Amino acid sequence: MYFMKHPYLRYVLTLTLLLFWDRINAQKLNFEQITTKNELSSNNVLGITKDLHGYLWLATNLGISRYDGYQFQPFGNLSSPNGIVISSDGILWFSNEKGLYSLDTKSLVLSLKIANKLNDNIPDNDHYNSIFVDSKGLIWSTDFHHIKSYNPQKNLLTYYKILNENQQNPNLAKFIEDTAGNLWSVSPIGLCKFDNNRQTWVRVWAERNLSALAFDKTNGTFWLGNLQGDLINFNPKTKVYTLKTNIGEAIDQIRFLGNQSLICVSHNHLFQLTTNQTQLEEIGQFMADDISLNTVFIDAQKNEFWLGTNDGLLKQETENQLIRQILIPRNLLPNPATVRCFEVENESSYLLGMSSGDVLRWNKTNNEFQKITQLVSEEIKSIKVLDNKIFIGTNKNLFIKKQGANLEKILSKPINHLELDGENRLWILLPNEPIMVYDFNKNQFVQPWSKFPYPTFFKDNLFHKLTYTPDQKMWMAGWIPSGFGIACFDFKTNQFEELSSINDHKRFIGDYYLDVSVTPKGDLLFSGYGGYNRLNAKGIITAEIHAEDLKPLFADGQCFSIDEDSKGNTWIGTAEGLVRISKDKQVNRFTQFDGLLNNDIRNGFLMTNDELLLGHKNGFSILNLGNVGLKNQSHRLMISQVNILGSDQKVDLSKNLVFSRKQNNLSFSFSPLNFENQAKNKFRYRLTGINEKWIENGVNPTITFSNLEQGNYQLEVQYAEIAGNWNTDSLVLNFEILPAWYESLWFKILLASLLLAIGYGIYWYRINEFKKVQAMRNRISSDLHDEIGASLSSISILGDLVKQKLSENHPSFMYAEMINEEAKHAGTAIDYIIWNINPQFDSLESLFTRINSEAAEIIEAKGIQYEFEANNLDNRSMSMDKKRNIYLICKELINNALKHSQCTKITLRCSVKASYLSISFSDNGKGFDVNKATNRNGVKNIQTRLQKLKGSYELTSEAEKGTKYELKIPLR
Repeated sequence: MYFMKHPYLRYVLTLTLLLFWDRINAQKLNFEQITTKNELSSNNVLGITKDLHGYLWLATNLGISRYDGYQFQPFGNLSSPNGIVISSDGILWFSNEKGLYSLDTKSLVLSLKIANKLNDNIPDNDHYNSIFVDSKGLIWSTDFHHIKSYNPQKNLLTYYKILNENQQNPNLAKFIEDTAGNLWSVSPIGLCKFDNNRQTWVRVWAERNLSALAFDKTNGTFWLGNLQGDLINFNPKTKVYTLKTNIGEAIDQIRFLGNQSLICVSHNHLFQLTTNQTQLEEIGQFMADDISLNTVFIDAQKNEFWLGTNDGLLKQETENQLIRQILIPRNLLPNPATVRCFEVENESSYLLGMSSGDVLRWNKTNNEFQKITQLVSEEIKSIKVLDNKIFIGTNKNLFIKKQGANLEKILSKPINHLELDGENRLWILLPNEPIMVYDFNKNQFVQPWSKFPYPTFFKDNLFHKLTYTPDQKMWMAGWIPSGFGIACFDFKTNQFEELSSINDHKRFIGDYYLDVSVTPKGDLLFSGYGGYNRLNAKGIITAEIHAEDLKPLFADGQCFSIDEDSKGNTWIGTAEGLVRISKDKQVNRFTQFDGLLNNDIRNGFLMTNDELLLGHKNGFSILNLGNVGLKNQSHRLMISQVNILGSDQKVDLSKNLVFSRKQNNLSFSFSPLNFENQAKNKFRYRLTGINEKWIENGVNPTITFSNLEQGNYQLEVQYAEIAGNWNTDSLVLNFEILPAWYESLWFKILLASLLLAIGYGIYWYRINEFKKVQAMRNRISSDLHDEIGASLSSISILGDLVKQKLSENHPSFMYAEMINEEAKHAGTAIDYIIWNINPQFDSLESLFTRINSEAAEIIEAKGIQYEFEANNLDNRSMSMDKKRNIYLICKELINNALKHSQCTKITLRCSVKASYLSISFSDNGKGFDVNKATNRNGVKNIQTRLQKLKGSYELTSEAEKGTKYELKIPLR
């Protein structure tokens, strides 16, 4: 090459570069450094790439890591990768001393595709450097004298020999693909193109010291860099090359920043070739910091730089930030002071009025401050500039500061606010006094108004702020009890007007307004306690905004300052932050979280064409109005990782999230992948069934849950960006905690089946035992009837026969008669026992049939009237013991009545009500005193048997009015 053979050309290029050095340095970028202090695995970052989801992948000296802006998640073994690249299907490829790996960026599954053969004497088997993936999915790499291609589908590795002898560096070549899908490389044999038909590399340009390449899609040419630091443009069709410039050290990488400019990376420098391709500008110089550049990654979506260096990861800081903080030097303000007001001198110079009485000049271009004057024991309230004259209103006086002259006092009264009208007259608001107007043309105070709406107009009202509009009106905001806080002075009529006279009183947000401003479209904004009003140029209220309706974003609801930008956004200063109401009525609130120096926005408030200045203690905040639209570029929230607490197990996010009962302590990490400062993103969440309301998690992107019960869960997460509040595009994550073995459905079914089986077994056993008892009772009753009953009948018959053979005077006649009677009594007893034992007679109906039969026989034999009534006794049965006790109770009641009552009528009624047997027994006998103690055993026997039956009774009796028993006996 001609310029290679003539060193003086290189000298000329170097001299040219030095001539533009000042301009080059002005283009330097600022970078944020991320190191092992931020949990980066190693400060030596060798490779950077980005996957389809937006995660950043880093190759460091200690392996591969994924970065989401918050956490570095390591993968693979701790060894230095030889390359890193992501294919179009989302597979990350890298190699290290173990071999060639693939990692699915979705499932995070790592696979070793080709293992190094360290046990042989062929070094080419151990290296897969300079990895590149082409559009066909082939993985290209290099060793000491080959270019290799690996086909993942066929698991086929192919070698292409480039050099006959090994070179020292296994990074033999670098690759690029053009728009037609052709593969190109630069290597020690020059610029080569791969011939798909011949399956070989063909040399296109035999320049042997090429070190970097990039393809220019706009014109089909190549940008090449060499080891001498030359940047060359090469046309493969004409094979014409053009030397553009010389960097001075070997060019390692060439990248495109969008389609407009070219980025070149050398060992210590970062250069940019301008759009017209005539000048090389250095945009990053790292030699002074002893930083070596390993790689550069350009985020195509943001056109931002990420640099991999030997001293950590460097991220380009965005110059066009939303909020900047400006601190006033301590040597100017030894004591704390607040910026009370701003005034614009020119495009680059601002005046600041301080609570300490200082007036400062701030140069925006170089961020330098200058003290103009200091008023001891006074507080600056307002500043105005007119014809190089500065008017300073304090809480005690009004001063004028002319250029090159000393400060001059022109009024010894406290000042609230200063405003200039269209005739360059200074309107002066005084607390609790009439407005004063100073005419500079006449050098005297004047009174423009001809009359007041009423004589006590100034006396009754307190004006807080003024603003002048080009339609020759001075608008006043303040406290006007009868006028709802808004008035104006019309220069055409020279009269004041309270706007309550032309507006519905209900439309005013209150009677005390604190600020007034004019919108770019000519509307008026009046803010005060409780909200603000919008008025048209005629003073008609067109909108009222009540802060109460916009809480909590409107915080305490007091609007101290107000203005509107060119995009129609309304900005309000409150004691708890800066509120923005967009043109489409969306409300956002900015606080220290978003970058403000302080949340208190009740002091200096100045809006320019593209910025909003906010006064604070010892400094001020500048909000870039042109960058507020960052909210519209919101990123999609992503789940970065799920950790099972107490376990090193990685969770595959590509599958349904299902955890065992023991894995119920979980942490979920999220990221919007905007890679902003971590303090500029905040998060909130809610878990269906647990937390129905949003829970704010602050700037912490990790949400932890412990001791979750089994079941299905839905986790909803939102985040807020720097330029607004909550992004309502939620990330919804479903996961399940499986039941423990004792909570599983099969276990519950098994347990239920077991309980049913046990219950059925017990039931079957009881039924079987009951049947046995019933069979035994039947057998006993049958035996008693068939054997003992028959024997007793025989004895009774024999007794009768004996009696018939004997005369009544015979000594044995009496014994024969006794045998006959005892046999009958025994037969009756046996008959009762058979009846009681036999299960066929266990029903209530059978019981009371017998009771009624015996009672009728005994009672009617005594000549006593007898009544019996039974109801609802069907299908009611009881145990043998209960039946016996009820029988004996009824028998005792009948015997007592026959022995003692001297009655002529006995009534027995029985019925079943619910689960109780009700028995009513009464007679019309002589009765007795129930409260009087008695030695009769009949009542005691009844009480004893009722206790056994767990029943109760009620006894009523009066002399000559009979006796009545009401018995209640449970049947269960």
